[in-house]
Amino acid sequence: MNKKYSDKELLEAVENWRKSISEKIKKEDFKRNKREANPIKKTLNNLKKEFKKQSKNSNDDWNSIWKQVVGEEIRNYTRVKRWHNGFLEIIVENPILRSELDAFFKNSLIDSIKELISDEKVIRGIKFISN
Repeated sequence: MNKKYSDKELLEAVENWRKSISEKIKKEDFKRNKREANPIKKTLNNLKKEFKKQSKNSNDDWNSIWKQVVGEEIRNYTRVKRWHNGFLEIIVENPILRSELDAFFKNSLIDSIKELISDEKVIRGIKFISN
């Protein structure tokens, strides 16, 4: 009843066993990594949502900066649409005012904004948009 195995058969059995255990470990590691990745994915999504909220809320900040730079009179005819890729987009109700701001005052407005904010790299330019 007791069968004797040759060395070759024993080595093959051990090798097969090692391979099956190795595959099981890989599958378990994959499952565990997948489970651990879900909280990271959720955290990244939450951060993304928070960043979007902050960028929407930052229009209030840009509006106050714009008001400080141009004053109340011009502020009555303009409003900040958004800040996008370093450009502040300003909606101007009057086309004549828009062309004057664009042609004569753009550079001085950019310099004034850079003085008010701490990071000069935040703003690269201003785009004036007709209403």
